[in-house]
Amino acid sequence: MTTIKAKLISLCALLILTGCSSVGELTGLSEPKTSLSSIALISDSDANEMQAVMVDLLFIRDQTLVPQLPDNAVDWFNNRQRLQTRFGAQLQVASLQVPPGYNLAEIELPSGYDKAVRVMVFANYLDKSGQLPVDITGYDDMQLQLRKDRIAVTEQPGWSLW
Repeated sequence: MTTIKAKLISLCALLILTGCSSVGELTGLSEPKTSLSSIALISDSDANEMQAVMVDLLFIRDQTLVPQLPDNAVDWFNNRQRLQTRFGAQLQVASLQVPPGYNLAEIELPSGYDKAVRVMVFANYLDKSGQLPVDITGYDDMQLQLRKDRIAVTEQPGWSLW
């Protein structure tokens, strides 16, 4: 009788452990993932006082990481290496160096980007107003426009540069 009880308890524990992620998905309690599918990029000819802009797209797989990220591009770029090492696979970064007047029909997104619960953009503008992170999680097909002193974001359903 004791072995049957022990087996039942073990079986219940196993079902609970293996079912946690499935239960979250079935009940809607798991973190929603980004619906982002494409990003086009346009850099105005006077972007960043006519200097190249370093742009990092952050694909964050764990919502608890968001408050631990810097609140400005200067701190992000100064600590990027350390943060990527610290957060490992929970944080993927796609980096671009974008000169003024450059257009890119579609930015190549990293493998597994669709598992991100948050997608953010940091750009190293000279002007402080352009150094704030931009949350693009809720977009599907979008356009990033690098303007003179900041990023502009636009939803472009089915849109393409060409």
